[in-house]
Amino acid sequence: MMPLYLICVTISIYTDFRRLGTRKTVTNTYTPAGDFKDILIGTHTAEITFQPSEDGKLKVVCVEEEGLQHVVTVSKDTLSIQAVDTQRWHEKIGVGGEKTSVTIYLPKKEYDALTLKTSTGDVT
Repeated sequence: MMPLYLICVTISIYTDFRRLGTRKTVTNTYTPAGDFKDILIGTHTAEITFQPSEDGKLKVVCVEEEGLQHVVTVSKDTLSIQAVDTQRWHEKIGVGGEKTSVTIYLPKKEYDALTLKTSTGDVT
């Protein structure tokens, strides 16, 4: 008979647990207008990625949980991407789901001039 831990390992290897997730995600694309010199990002657990824009225009694509979405604005020379949590306490209880992410597509000139300062986390 196979030990229980081997059964668990085998199941975990061959199971995509994200499909078991109870949290629903949506993909939203934001195209704020205006010039900016700085970028301010306030998000909880989303992975942040910067990419050069193929069409030369600013675009922010967020894969976000329902009820934990982002507000994207340009104001006072700053592109601001802020998570806004409208979930009730019981909606925060759930299992996994798709990973959340914020992908910022910058015009090539701005992408090439990008410098980053962060206190925690990985930035791609």
